[in-house]
Amino acid sequence: TGLDGADIPEHPEYKTLIKQQDENYLWNIYQKIISVGRPVTLIATGSLTNIALLLKIFPQIKNSLSEIVLIGGCIGIGNKTPSAEFNFLSDPDAAHIVFTSPHVPRLVMVPLELTHTVCATPNVSERLRSLASPFSSILDHLLHFFASTYKQVFQFDSPPLHDPCAVAYVADKDLFEEQMMHVDIERTSEFCRGRSVCDIFDMYRREKNCVVVMKIKEVEQFWNMMLDAIELADKKSPVNSTKSN
Repeated sequence: TGLDGADIPEHPEYKTLIKQQDENYLWNIYQKIISVGRPVTLIATGSLTNIALLLKIFPQIKNSLSEIVLIGGCIGIGNKTPSAEFNFLSDPDAAHIVFTSPHVPRLVMVPLELTHTVCATPNVSERLRSLASPFSSILDHLLHFFASTYKQVFQFDSPPLHDPCAVAYVADKDLFEEQMMHVDIERTSEFCRGRSVCDIFDMYRREKNCVVVMKIKEVEQFWNMMLDAIELADKKSPVNSTKSN
């Protein structure tokens, strides 16, 4: 589900809302983007199936995009196979479409090498739990749902945080170091399917099609920004009132 590990109250009209979105989701995404009236940043935090379809069906979306920032890929070792990251491995063909599309003004990839440096340490957990609300409890469960897996498989003492890194990049690009390079997506290899081939040293001399975010300068600054946002959301969260009722 993408939210395993958390007890989230179900909205009474949830199933109806989801059915409506399933039937019209691409059109809804397109309309939402063009209705802004200026080029927008599109942030992708999962496999790129929907984004690839959007670019194929509505190529004119280029006029309404400033950039696509995505979580996915890796320069080195993957987290689903030795060579591939989960999102790209889920749909390598979609990733290939996005990375080769002429309809993306600017493409930014936030790889595992970056997200694996942003970990929910005990200090972070303590600050989150100090809110002592149902909303903060849900987030704490989500942050630590894969903690044991990361410890057993990857020897991480604290679980990393992935998706918010893309949002943080958009919010404060000065917090990150980046490099423009050519990135290919492997789709057919027996052992490397879903691999993001990052030509860091420009060995192929191909057109540089992607900005790869290489490093976050201040991890503590990221967490301060993240926890400030969580505190604001906590004050407005309907989950807190739902639980109390």
